[in-house]
Amino acid sequence: MALDNELVVDLLTYIEQVEKLKIKPAFSVPTEYFAAHQHELKGLPEIRFNVQAEGEDVWLCVPRLKEIPAPEPDEKLAPWITIHKTPAKAPELKPSIETPASSETPDQQRARAEIHELFDWYVENQWTPWAAAELPRRKTIHRYNQVFAIQQAIASDGADTPLELVWGIGLALWKKEGKGALSNTL
Repeated sequence: MALDNELVVDLLTYIEQVEKLKIKPAFSVPTEYFAAHQHELKGLPEIRFNVQAEGEDVWLCVPRLKEIPAPEPDEKLAPWITIHKTPAKAPELKPSIETPASSETPDQQRARAEIHELFDWYVENQWTPWAAAELPRRKTIHRYNQVFAIQQAIASDGADTPLELVWGIGLALWKKEGKGALSNTL
């Protein structure tokens, strides 16, 4: 009889666990909130990890940076060029601009060649160095905005829809059967 009771309890426990697998979680972390691994943040401008500030341990410091606009082109080049706000998209040279004269003269052809030279110089010597420095800054700005959005959500929705900030540090090792011993070189 005792064995039958144990079997029934085991069966009921099994059924309970199977049913728990079918239940949807009450809350799952929304994807629109900030989630990042340290390797994704490392190397971004001005982001710091594990800092001592005023006697406190600060695990992550993301400063509020401002976007730096692209350098202004030469005034001869300015009407001919389209500069995008993002450093991810290179400036473009317009195929033509409106001028009072309708037919192209040799002077205008020389001017067009000069515009191409100015454009190439601008892209190589001004825009490209700016974009190389600004692209990582924009990533830091994006990460700041994500963290700030979490802070705002926690502050405004705190009691109604509780949010929790989770910071994890971990290391996992797996020794697979049939494979060599773990090495100490991690």
